[in-house]
Amino acid sequence: MKIKITILLIFLSSFIYPNTIEKIIINGNEITKDSTILNLINHTIGDTININKAIEDQSKLFNTGLFYDAIIYPDSSNYYIFVFEKPKTLVRPAIDKDDILGWSYGGSVLLNNIKGKNKKLKLSALIGASNVFDIKYCNPQTKYLNDSLNINIYNKFYNNFTNNYKIYNTGAKTSISLLTNDKNHQLNISNKLEYTQLSFDSGPYYKTYNITNALIYRLNKPNDLFTIRLAHLYFNNTYQNYFSINLENSYYIYFNRNNNSRLVIKNKLKINSSKNIPIYHQSYLISEDYVRGYDINNLPENSNIADKLLWSNIATTTIQIELPFYNLGSISTNILFFGDWGYGWEYGNTELEILKKQKIRSFGLGIRYNIMKMGSVDVCLGMNPYNRAKEIQGIANFTNF
Repeated sequence: MKIKITILLIFLSSFIYPNTIEKIIINGNEITKDSTILNLINHTIGDTININKAIEDQSKLFNTGLFYDAIIYPDSSNYYIFVFEKPKTLVRPAIDKDDILGWSYGGSVLLNNIKGKNKKLKLSALIGASNVFDIKYCNPQTKYLNDSLNINIYNKFYNNFTNNYKIYNTGAKTSISLLTNDKNHQLNISNKLEYTQLSFDSGPYYKTYNITNALIYRLNKPNDLFTIRLAHLYFNNTYQNYFSINLENSYYIYFNRNNNSRLVIKNKLKINSSKNIPIYHQSYLISEDYVRGYDINNLPENSNIADKLLWSNIATTTIQIELPFYNLGSISTNILFFGDWGYGWEYGNTELEILKKQKIRSFGLGIRYNIMKMGSVDVCLGMNPYNRAKEIQGIANFTNF
């Protein structure tokens, strides 16, 4: 409600006070430097107030994660910015749910807004299905390039769900997001160096280094998001070098002017140019990322679903209706109705009749909890049509939380 009132005030002020901006006055920033805030907004001294840019300024400041709230109020020739800062150090519990491996629990410490320049350092640890130690550094605007620099150092160990192999990964990943003048077009380049120990219960034991260089292009149009990721993977032994390409498109059809109910159509395609890719780079077709509604530990009897789990190449389509449900304080909810369809295949095996036999689908419903200032959580019940008893699986997606 506060945001709607603020936007209305900005709108009215843009007519009442059409003068050029003589002063930009910032209040509430005891940690954040004025220059950091000024670099984020569209308006500068000498500009005439633009309602759309003012709304975008407010959104940009909030989305930095530095503030609990940000309010912009133009008054005559002054452009007021009010911010409510988060503390320098944030300690939070961490929960991760992998649809295949299971639950992991831990915590994180975020050193927020280092030197008042929106730089961040986050340390996190998880134990459970996956044992992870992770360090992430983010500099949203580097000194010499107009881009965002991210550095991630991690250590990860886990068993696969059948417990027939163990994997130990240590790696470092660096990425740069190139900020273009057109916000609809985004480009990201990354480099990852990883050391892997892979051991199977049956005996084989592998040690390998790999380097992954990736290029990601994202086209973000109103109601339409398209992403393409092209990567080259280099291995020093055991595996062949190969290319990987991932395509993802999400299209939104809104049912009303408030944009709080919509139809989402999402398509995903993952292709690898080699059949000799590591098992830990293959994907489970039945998972919360692709086809929901299956309990991997309780698969339908008298079906070949167990043979459709792990694939090098995957294509999926999701159709989901999202409708407003109810509000509870700072939490709003949406009810979800979805259908997922997917195919998995190996390198060179693309005959249409074979793909039809490898088709898998599911249906379900759920609730999305939108938690103000934090993100969202999807809790769904998925139902696969292959089990006579109609197996129902609970899904909790914390990716945006």
